[in-house]
Amino acid sequence: MPAERLGSYSLASLMLFMTLASVVFGVSTMALGVGIPLGVVLLIVWLRTAAVARQRAGRGLPVTRSERVQLFIASFGVAVALIAVTCLAGCAAFVAACFVGWVTFIPFDANNERMGVILGWVVSAVLFSAMMVPVLRRVTKLVRRRWRRDIGEPDDQKADSK
Repeated sequence: MPAERLGSYSLASLMLFMTLASVVFGVSTMALGVGIPLGVVLLIVWLRTAAVARQRAGRGLPVTRSERVQLFIASFGVAVALIAVTCLAGCAAFVAACFVGWVTFIPFDANNERMGVILGWVVSAVLFSAMMVPVLRRVTKLVRRRWRRDIGEPDDQKADSK
């Protein structure tokens, strides 16, 4: 039985949105600092789930309610994991930058103190890039591969490895 459509979203998607909004408002009344970031993550995950369902329907692949819930929960788990990995890499890069900043105040040459500061900024930028760029590239590949898999497009491993 096809779901009723209101505009471009199904009734099931709107019900899911209202449920998520209620959860976010409930969490926000207890802890505002948790509710707002949770609301942002849930909104993005809900939009992704709706887009995946629309893409699958466009390809002729039906999406049941249980598949939508499964897509939503999997997307939420991956979003939280990606946020954690990105924060961890950012913290490591920050610690490395602080260490380099601390090292720059050790005078290399008593006559030229600026050389140490410039060297510190360069080394800090290189360390930050060396830590964050690979993480962000891997995250981007993971997100693209998951999108292709979720919408029913064949996954081409060779295209991702290049």
